[in-house]
Amino acid sequence: CPQVLPPWGNLYHWQSRDVGSQTQLPWSLFFDIPSLQAFAPVLEMHSFFQEYKKTVFDQVFVLQHFKDSFENGIWEEKFEIQNCPTQLPNRYSVIRPWYK
Repeated sequence: CPQVLPPWGNLYHWQSRDVGSQTQLPWSLFFDIPSLQAFAPVLEMHSFFQEYKKTVFDQVFVLQHFKDSFENGIWEEKFEIQNCPTQLPNRYSVIRPWYK
């Protein structure tokens, strides 16, 4: 099964007042999806719903900040996979499609 690319939420630093709503933006507005697929099996969320006729995900990965990322003033690339906290923040409890 491919990795599903959820729509982008609010991109506060890149918003413009002239183009309407700028939430729930598909990845294809920023990236060439076939190029991404050359490196990893990815699929935009709307395509996943259409292709798999499924609205439940087996796994959800949430990008979170490290609490001590900038304590010593030196940037280090950090990543690790951890078990999910017992309760996800409310915004992750349900992922709703923005298109029908």
